[in-house]
Amino acid sequence: MLHPTISRDFEAALRRMIDDTAGQGRRVATFDGDNTLWDGDIGEAFLRWLIAAGHLQAVAGVEDLWEEYERKVAVDRVTGYAWAVQVMAGLPETALRAWAAHFCYAWVNWRTGMRAVVDLLHASEVEVWLVSASGKLVVREAAPYMGIPTKRVLGMDVEIEDGLLTDR
Repeated sequence: MLHPTISRDFEAALRRMIDDTAGQGRRVATFDGDNTLWDGDIGEAFLRWLIAAGHLQAVAGVEDLWEEYERKVAVDRVTGYAWAVQVMAGLPETALRAWAAHFCYAWVNWRTGMRAVVDLLHASEVEVWLVSASGKLVVREAAPYMGIPTKRVLGMDVEIEDGLLTDR
């Protein structure tokens, strides 16, 4: 049995898929992180943590950063998720990476059954990618906890200029 939280039917189907595609070239599996590899939305949780820790700068015309984020997401999720990363503009990339590393270390929402699935895929020579609408910097720090190399993470990203995050 792969893991107690993985049903026998799912495991059997996964193993059949792996066996059926053996020798057919590059095999790739993609996972979303939020509510798939872990419980909850890591991007939202990290944004809340940054706000609570006082790490985010004031934004003109915005009294409450979290309320603004929720308002934007309610109107358009893509715009809201992008804003959650853009609001980090001005932060040093090195500081944000360190904060994200500490945050992910304390994140207790990992789904160990999904880690077992990822491990089986790796052992079967399937390339595993993590694709997320959360900020790439925090998702990159989370990926190794699920056995996924940081070079195989796609997420919301901003340009870095002179070591600082921008809103682009």
